[in-house]
Amino acid sequence: MGTVSSDQTDGLLVYPNPARIGFYLLLPGPAVQEITVELVNMNGKVEATYVIEQDSDYLYLPVVSMAPGNYLLKTGGLEVTLPVIITD
Repeated sequence: MGTVSSDQTDGLLVYPNPARIGFYLLLPGPAVQEITVELVNMNGKVEATYVIEQDSDYLYLPVVSMAPGNYLLKTGGLEVTLPVIITD
């Protein structure tokens, strides 16, 4: 069985990373307002946009239809960028 790894920045945690089906993005506490999260490829193109609802402390990001590769998760308002890897 493989190792499940994660990346954490400024209290945000993304796991598993790398992932094939989806990621969880965990906040250090409930969001005080909606937070937009963009999945951006290495060319700077936004591949998907997700929203963390107010009072939620996590988001599941399905990526099963995304091409394998390196991406960035950018969080609006929090000004945090996390690297993620999608595998096949």
